[in-house]
Amino acid sequence: MANYLEHRIFEKPRYTHSYEVQPHKGATIAHLDDEKLICDRSYALKANWEFGLMLLAIGVSFFIFTEGNSSVLSFIFVLVGLLGLLMVIYGLFRDKKKERIILDRLNGTITYPIGWFQKPISGRFSRLDVVIGTSGATDGYAHREYLNVINTWQPTIFGNVKTLSYDNPPIKAWSFFVWYMDKNRPLPNGTAFDPYREKDRKRREAEGNPPPLYPSNIDTPYDMK
Repeated sequence: MANYLEHRIFEKPRYTHSYEVQPHKGATIAHLDDEKLICDRSYALKANWEFGLMLLAIGVSFFIFTEGNSSVLSFIFVLVGLLGLLMVIYGLFRDKKKERIILDRLNGTITYPIGWFQKPISGRFSRLDVVIGTSGATDGYAHREYLNVINTWQPTIFGNVKTLSYDNPPIKAWSFFVWYMDKNRPLPNGTAFDPYREKDRKRREAEGNPPPLYPSNIDTPYDMK
């Protein structure tokens, strides 16, 4: 059984500032307010077509610069070239808006992409299964950790694990997601949320200030700056 993370604010997330929200250069947050947060993950498409172009070049070069190889080897390089071509097509023509993670704070849902021209899927954030994944381990030391979602709502043949955040450490990213999605708490820290704090406070007051949806290891006061 996978060791899924609890829906809990484990520790204080890093501050989210206004310069991280598009249209500012280099931002990966496409939209942010007191109702929705949209994370842009379309930058990964560039890596897709670049790596695909490399595979395509390898496959084509085999036929140009080699002779007399076995049919099995030829078949392998054909597959390499075709895979590269598919990755180039996907990287260049995939709708960037479908490569977004959408957190709907008020309705309690999350939408995230699963790739290969498939439609993004949505579900209740409270039922989201997430784990911390690692890569590049040597002598027991992990080179990198990622916050991954396990796709239990719509399993696919292309894999059921999707990276939600590359932030390190991932527990901070998860704490941020949980904090933002707890609509009964004030908005997370950082200047990006400052314009929406008063509106969010009035909404919570109008709803009778209900108790938090998820537990927290830290205080989440109203005037976080």
